[in-house]
Amino acid sequence: MIKDEEVSCWGDNRFGQLNIPSNLQSPRLISTGSGQSCVLDDTGVVCWGMENLGISMTAPPESLQNVTELKAGFGAACAIDENGLLCWGETQYVTNFPVNLDNPHGLVVKGSNACVIDGKKPVCWGSNTKAITLPNDLLEVENIDVGLAHGCAITSGLVRCWGDNWGYKNGNGPIDVPNDLGPARHIALGAINSCVITDTETRCWGSTEFGLDDIQEIGIIPRTLDIERFHGCAIENYKLTCFGSNGEGESDFTKKIF
Repeated sequence: MIKDEEVSCWGDNRFGQLNIPSNLQSPRLISTGSGQSCVLDDTGVVCWGMENLGISMTAPPESLQNVTELKAGFGAACAIDENGLLCWGETQYVTNFPVNLDNPHGLVVKGSNACVIDGKKPVCWGSNTKAITLPNDLLEVENIDVGLAHGCAITSGLVRCWGDNWGYKNGNGPIDVPNDLGPARHIALGAINSCVITDTETRCWGSTEFGLDDIQEIGIIPRTLDIERFHGCAIENYKLTCFGSNGEGESDFTKKIF
């Protein structure tokens, strides 16, 4: 979280991902991945973490200029700058990113899967074939996200999902979009869960095991919503709310409301 140009982190620190560098200068973008954290400040992109995993942190490329989007994954990170999309790190699935994109935006990186929208065309790459194999008729995409083995996108307000339904035989799996869902404006996916923000509600479907559906019980329609595997956070009226799995304090938002 960035507030008043100060970075705050909480939760699991087994890999040093909470060890915020002391020399950050006016941070303005932040992203946390599986074991690492990245920030954009006046000096450029700075990442830390991944300790004790046998993966050495790879410094962000010095060629990055005027970064507009930044996302951290597992052992790798990606950014969009004035020259387009660029990824770096040791996770080959993510660093093998698409090139020669015309207008990349809407970047998401989850673990070893990633997606971006080029104009209105979705492009995905990564380690899980089910998550990154897009429907052939998926066009005019406005928003996209990817989970552990599934993905979802919004096109003309409608939600389309694909991939692994994790053994759900009779509906309600992570790719089973509710029939009564209103026009969607934002989508966020956990490992085996999908959530959507509409103008009237926040709706989740898929596994309820980790409490990722708690966001719809809170009764807010957030401005932003992000989910990382088994927990998530939302911002509504400048108030931060986190939910889901709290085994390492990752959803301990009681001290983070402002």
